[in-house]
Amino acid sequence: MHRCKEKNFIEKNFTGLKWQCVEYCRRWLLQNNNLNFESVNFAYEIWKNINFCYNIKTKKQISFFNYENVSSTPPKKGDLLVYDKTFLQTGHVAIVVEVDLCKKYIRVAEQNYHNKIWKADYSREINLNIIKKNSCVFCEVADDHLLGWKSFA
Repeated sequence: MHRCKEKNFIEKNFTGLKWQCVEYCRRWLLQNNNLNFESVNFAYEIWKNINFCYNIKTKKQISFFNYENVSSTPPKKGDLLVYDKTFLQTGHVAIVVEVDLCKKYIRVAEQNYHNKIWKADYSREINLNIIKKNSCVFCEVADDHLLGWKSFA
């Protein structure tokens, strides 16, 4: 895992410490949705401590919703996958960039996970498990240490 103390900004908006997963997600949200969220010390803190993001142009708050891993609401493009502190004591966060429920996978963009050059426009493809229980259908992202996904309204 790469650690750097250099701070990164986009148009005066602080995104975090360069080369870290939180910085990448904040930068992605800024560049794709004009959204940002408050600072955290570690990625796993996003799960409990970040309940909203805000539009940097309008300053409007937008609610973040937590969906635990194994949910009737599948992840969607732009959601944040948040990993527990059992992953390297800091947790991890990644952006969902593609979902294919028929082929049962998601693709994520992230920084500081494998630290390898991406072979495509995503860093990893993760299997989805579709679980049918009684008359309900649940979705599980097959990845260790995953708390779940955060989705903004």
